[in-house]
Amino acid sequence: MPALREAAPWILITLGVWAAASTAKESRLIEFEIQDQFHHVHRSTDYLGRVIVVIGSGKGGREYNTPWGRALHDSLPSEFAGDDLVFVPVADVRGVPFFLKGHVRGKFPREKHKWALVDWKGQFARAYDWNPKACNLLVFARDGSLVYQMYGRELEAVKLQVVVNTIRGLLPRGTTQASHIVRAFEAQESR
Repeated sequence: MPALREAAPWILITLGVWAAASTAKESRLIEFEIQDQFHHVHRSTDYLGRVIVVIGSGKGGREYNTPWGRALHDSLPSEFAGDDLVFVPVADVRGVPFFLKGHVRGKFPREKHKWALVDWKGQFARAYDWNPKACNLLVFARDGSLVYQMYGRELEAVKLQVVVNTIRGLLPRGTTQASHIVRAFEAQESR
């Protein structure tokens, strides 16, 4: 019975991976070349070799992206940023008329470190069947394979735990601690 208790989190992750594979149209990171709001081009090849966490939504879910992004960021040690782990924010802005694109781009943060891919064609939303009124999270392994997919609105401790465990399982062993998850969730709840 103790072995079952120890395996329970991995069973949940496995079920989550199975669910991700069954809902997404794509099972790998799509090839893309998309500009951020500062007109810098980002390519899928820029991120391969690292664990990739895509956080995105359409207009209907954008309010949920920041709490989920902060909680994930706060749940993982900062030494992973850049070398082992990269967060890729994506805004699904398909359907915006060409004459409003400049106006929409002006609604994004102006700080350079707060970049987001401005996906005018909805490539990510279409490829991974995003929920348009939620924060959509995709976790990719270093080889670009989709390992986990979920969507959420309000921050939920159980969902956060599963996502963090999935990411932690893809990173070098022994470097993340579960206490980060609890602190991140508590910090989000107090905001």
